[in-house]
Amino acid sequence: MVRRSATNQFPGINPHLNSFLQQSGGGWEAFHADHINEIARTLDKNLPDNYYAVAEKSLQLIAYHDDFTSSRTATIPDISVYRTGIGAVSEAAVLAPLLTLAVEETFDLEETPLAVVIYRMTGGKVPGTPITRLELLSPANKPPHTHYLHYLQKRQETLQGGLKLVEIDYLHTTRPLLKKMPSYLNGDKSAFPYWIIVNDPTPNTKIGQSHIFGFGVDDAIPIIRVPLAHDDAVLLDLGQVYQQTFTALKLWQQLVDYDELPVEFDSYSAHDQGVIEQRLAAIRQSIFPH
Repeated sequence: MVRRSATNQFPGINPHLNSFLQQSGGGWEAFHADHINEIARTLDKNLPDNYYAVAEKSLQLIAYHDDFTSSRTATIPDISVYRTGIGAVSEAAVLAPLLTLAVEETFDLEETPLAVVIYRMTGGKVPGTPITRLELLSPANKPPHTHYLHYLQKRQETLQGGLKLVEIDYLHTTRPLLKKMPSYLNGDKSAFPYWIIVNDPTPNTKIGQSHIFGFGVDDAIPIIRVPLAHDDAVLLDLGQVYQQTFTALKLWQQLVDYDELPVEFDSYSAHDQGVIEQRLAAIRQSIFPH
């Protein structure tokens, strides 16, 4: 029997969906874009006057292969440029393209995922001043993968530039972003499968602080205080945003079968496997009675 629901039946991260997305070809990029846009919309509704939030290019890079390396080879573009005639319009002139490319040259393989950037308008003008950036971490940008060092460099530049940075990490199958954080993957004591890091580098990176929050497989996703300019801040209920993301797209619901264990179930600690099994038993009894 397949048991699905239009709403997420876990109090926080859904382990079925989350484990599926972290597989090779599991669709993490699509979920990432969907969730980031939901975060941007939610923040924008709740920000103080004179602030706004938009989804923009991330500090991260996308990897398209299992080994996080590109197998592309350099090719010479097949390009033809035409200039339409001036004067009498002929059929040839109307139909002649301005530019012709080999189809492969239209593939945007340098695409980066999205992040949320909060701006404060200055003098009523747009775009104003960037204040805070929110990143939803992707597997290719966490250790030990190829783009990890690239992300660390961009991260450092962002913080040294004075921007606040919120990093959201739902990826329990990879090591934590920072070396000083306990690793769930390695079975470290006090480690959590999911993390949120709120970095405020003001007045400078020596005095500013990074607050690190962890939560478990059966915990609600915490409400976080997102720092803005000066003493301004906005509360972000990431749990509500996650539930909205899950409910809004049928695809995420179709990837969850509460009659089965999550894929790669052994990627969870023995304790958390027991917690997930208990939660699944309760879900089956409450919404799928025999």
